Amino acid sequence: MALKRSRAHQQSRAQRKAAMRDKMQVLQIKVKEEEAVHWDYDYAEDSDVSFEAVQIKKKRQMVTEPYEFSREQEGELVDWYRANPELYDKNHRQFRNTKRRFMMLEEKAKEFPGCTCDQLCQFYK
Repeated sequence: MALKRSRAHQQSRAQRKAAMRDKMQVLQIKVKEEEAVHWDYDYAEDSDVSFEAVQIKKKRQMVTEPYEFSREQEGELVDWYRANPELYDKNHRQFRNTKRRFMMLEEKAKEFPGCTCDQLCQFYK
């Protein structure tokens, strides 16, 4: 008798888990749909276009133009990066000091004419 109870309990538990998984998938789909489409109600009210037809595109992130480093400069940057593990090593005690890392990158970027910190970070990515 105890065996039948545990099997029934296991089946109901499995059914509950499956139902919970289904609910989570539905919620994830709803969240994705909400993130994908934004409505511009003001524009739709002023025009003859329905609400469903008006969509706002998400803002694009500005992309910085890559800086053209010479081979010698690239070698120098790689050596400098290796010499400063606080820039990439998560176990380093100074890794979480973002102000320090940003200042180091800014100072290094100043060594190259016309190079910005963003362009230097783009080189390492």
